[in-house]
Amino acid sequence: MCSERRIAANRKNGRRSSGLRTKAGKIRASRNALQHGLAVISHGQSIPSGEIARLAKAICGDNSDPALLAQARVIAQNEMVLRAIREQQTAVVERLTMTRSGSDPTDELN
Repeated sequence: MCSERRIAANRKNGRRSSGLRTKAGKIRASRNALQHGLAVISHGQSIPSGEIARLAKAICGDNSDPALLAQARVIAQNEMVLRAIREQQTAVVERLTMTRSGSDPTDELN
């Protein structure tokens, strides 16, 4: 069982570490993953398995070794994820450029 002193310290620490409070801070933090292109993975964009298979075949060439093909699929899947991340990074830069130039980035969504 915790002492009253420990409970009070926990409450005090809990009030101090509740995250960002200002609207600007919350907006900035919400863009962290997008800024780095990592949100693409969490948004559930699936990579078509046919595209992965085509790239894996291109990596392997005429070699039909199952172990090599399995490794090529892993490489192909990771390459597709990296492509999606680069696309997201480009989109973020374009949106930020439009925002700074005075365009409304939400116009694209309508």
